[in-house]
Amino acid sequence: MVSIWEILLKRHAGKLWASESPEAIVNLIRSQAGWKILSLEAEHLLALAGIAAFTDHADPFDRLLIAQASSEKLSIVSADAQFSRYGVKVTW
Repeated sequence: MVSIWEILLKRHAGKLWASESPEAIVNLIRSQAGWKILSLEAEHLLALAGIAAFTDHADPFDRLLIAQASSEKLSIVSADAQFSRYGVKVTW
């Protein structure tokens, strides 16, 4: 859910070029057999308070993804080198 939220916000702000409608973007993600949309839960927000704080990496969406991955014991798929500093498994 967090990644979809970020995609839609960036698209709306003109920071992400995408001709697809928000509905098409969500439907594309939902149609992928190996993907599951992870809801943002209260436990994830509580986990956010427990992750490391780095002054050079304050992106709120990244921090929510890290909190979710930590809470759910999941890997994060990203090329962003910042993620490995948080003790979560990063796949890329």
